[in-house]
Amino acid sequence: MKKLMLLGTMLVLALSSCQKDKDQVKSKNSVNAVSTADLVVPKDFDWKTTRLTTLRIEGSDAMFTGKRPIVIKTEDDRLILSRHVGMNEDVDIQFELPIAYKQIKVEYGAITKLVDVNNGMASFDFVPAANEERIMDDSENPQPEVELIKVDEE
Repeated sequence: MKKLMLLGTMLVLALSSCQKDKDQVKSKNSVNAVSTADLVVPKDFDWKTTRLTTLRIEGSDAMFTGKRPIVIKTEDDRLILSRHVGMNEDVDIQFELPIAYKQIKVEYGAITKLVDVNNGMASFDFVPAANEERIMDDSENPQPEVELIKVDEE
């Protein structure tokens, strides 16, 4: 009897699961595109995901003639490229940058700057930005007080 009931239940489940879903809700925005040729996009859309970007490096008048790596990264620290550049050289470096990024991070030794990208151009110099100046705090390393001695002139 148990086997007959089990077999009947399985038969009912098997037949009920094979019914087509007639109550599917169709989206009002449904697109019947079969291929990308059927898509309608604006005429000025260029399908590009990256853009050619030029980083213009303005050399300084420093006497330093050695070369160090300049590292170019995205805002979220993804490496784009690294190249050796002298601090006294004017250099243009071209690279592909994802369109979503509006700024790049440029590192040269201890100098790190977040640089804006406008129309595929960015500019970097070796002068620290005003907000990057470090204020010395000597509270942890106090200096001894020095007494001034007045000398009498005769």
